[in-house]
Amino acid sequence: MKINDCNSYRVDHNFINRIKELHEIYGESYQEIMAIEEMAELTKALIKKLRKKENINDIIEEVADSLICIISLAHLYGYEKVMSIINQKWQRQSERDSLEKYANK
Repeated sequence: MKINDCNSYRVDHNFINRIKELHEIYGESYQEIMAIEEMAELTKALIKKLRKKENINDIIEEVADSLICIISLAHLYGYEKVMSIINQKWQRQSERDSLEKYANK
């Protein structure tokens, strides 16, 4: 499966404002419950794919739902902190990749 260029997909400010509204209306627990439910649905869709009962459109929809929840949680707990940790993890993975390439020569 090809990995597509994601540079053209950005979250707009209306989306972020709506997430903030939902946090104020429903609170932290609601956002956490929704994330758990959506990620469970994604898990089920992926398991179906592994069992050869795949429906790619279901997976795509569940990825979208899960991403909405993950973005919401990131803003709830501190988007900048989350992005900083993501960057640290990518850096560490890049270093591992470099070491592995060197070791396999």
